[in-house]
Amino acid sequence: RPLSRVILKGERVENELALIRRGDDVGRWVLASASPIRNEAGEIVGGLVVFPDVTELRQAQAALQESEKKFRDLADLLPQALFEADATGKLTYANRFGLELFGYSRENFERGIHIKDPVSPGERERALQGIGRRMAGQLPQAAVEYTAMKADGQEFPVVIYASPIRKEGAVVGLRGILIDMTERKRLENQLIQAQKMEAIG
Repeated sequence: RPLSRVILKGERVENELALIRRGDDVGRWVLASASPIRNEAGEIVGGLVVFPDVTELRQAQAALQESEKKFRDLADLLPQALFEADATGKLTYANRFGLELFGYSRENFERGIHIKDPVSPGERERALQGIGRRMAGQLPQAAVEYTAMKADGQEFPVVIYASPIRKEGAVVGLRGILIDMTERKRLENQLIQAQKMEAIG
């Protein structure tokens, strides 16, 4: 919308993103702010307009969004569950495999899931203590086994690798990868049973 019309109406504009073109027809993004200037009688006699060029910022934001999209597209191809949580323990990201593995819909996720919710109730206290120590940097970067729980209550064994998310030196969350160990545990049990049968025979 033309800023001159806005000013003549006595309105104000605060940080409105606009695309303008220079004399060489090169488009530039600006963040426009405008307000009318009045005389002692209250009549509008001009306007104050400020429009800093934010083209480079817009380009950087677009590049970041594209990079994040590529990461999430690749993460959705992995056959393991990837997750991120903020400092309060609320899950902020889960890839497609992770949601499907636990039986959560995207709507469930957006309503809010705490990082302890997909853990078996009997192991949640241990999980919370481990998460706290991990964020504090008191645990080595090693795998930890838990009994996970799907949305329908079904439990299964998992291994989790996790590390703190740092921003400007401060820990702001946790990210990790979760591996379903159901098939491996089944094969291990079969091997144990076979060894026992050999010992008996």
